Amino acid sequence: MNKTIRHSVSLARFLRLDNATGRITGIEQARQFYIDYHGMLCEASVYSCAGILASLLRSVARPRRTPVLSAGTRVAFVDGPSASGMGTISELGLQPVADIRPQALFLLCDTGSRLALASRLGLTAHAPRKFFAVLFDAYAEIAGRVITNSATTRVIAANERSIGCAPALAAAKFRHGCHVVVVQHGNPVADYLPTLADEYWCRSDRWHEYLQRNSFVDSVRRIQDFGALRGIEYDPDSGKVVLVLHSMVHLEPDVEYARLVKRIQDLCERAGRTVYVMPHPANNRTYGLPVVDRTAPFRAAVGVGFRSTATDQLPAGMPRVSLLDYWPDFFLRQGREDQLEDFIRRVEEAVK
Repeated sequence: MNKTIRHSVSLARFLRLDNATGRITGIEQARQFYIDYHGMLCEASVYSCAGILASLLRSVARPRRTPVLSAGTRVAFVDGPSASGMGTISELGLQPVADIRPQALFLLCDTGSRLALASRLGLTAHAPRKFFAVLFDAYAEIAGRVITNSATTRVIAANERSIGCAPALAAAKFRHGCHVVVVQHGNPVADYLPTLADEYWCRSDRWHEYLQRNSFVDSVRRIQDFGALRGIEYDPDSGKVVLVLHSMVHLEPDVEYARLVKRIQDLCERAGRTVYVMPHPANNRTYGLPVVDRTAPFRAAVGVGFRSTATDQLPAGMPRVSLLDYWPDFFLRQGREDQLEDFIRRVEEAVK
């Protein structure tokens, strides 16, 4: 592996946090953060303004939809059908849902507003920061309408950083005085801070303690673990090892994960154990290994994780090793070769 593990995307520096940068305190700060954050994602070719615009235009001719909400209803904003939104919201029993994914945004606009917004976005698609300035303002205005129609004083979202939820929550809090609840989507440190939440619902003891210790939010609540983990059972006599994968996208140190997985597989085989992977909902990478069957209880003797918070939620007593143990180095920052070697050493000890 490389002797120096570096992250090439400027987001790593942009998201380097300290105690003074954990909170968003106003609508202009929220807007500027949104423009910078998503602008850099586009510049890193994670997605494109043209792609977002194309998603919007797919619904340009569909009938307008107006959410019908009773007065005082707690509004749950979602911006995705899986871990980033609907799945989490429905799992928590929260209704109704205001779907503000890009492909649903136009459904909340009349025909004239759709055409005007499409025109403004089309003219700025070549300039990501200008594009996201227009998009933030549009989302904030439309979300404000939803909030006003429901007369709500409380909103909730499962992904504060997403394209739709970020401006919706900013408008709810700073323009309409709503109490904002954010449900932990992944690791809330670095790529999920700073936050504007009044209340943060955590699915991990690790980050529950971190947010409490640093007082980034007024209230921190520990809720149930991710549903996918509930079928994992600890059996010290099992010959199986569960490898919990995170969403391996551009926000990564330059770690050769395929090679790292192979090293873990080889040392497990030498110990007479078989590695099963639990992929992240956002992708299907398995590195050629068998996948955990989530339709039935799965018994494993050891848990291994890269940067997934879900590793923290494996059954009590199960030996586990995670790259998050080296945080902050392996979280949008520079990792070190000696840490990877220590990680491998600890995995080897755990599977003996």
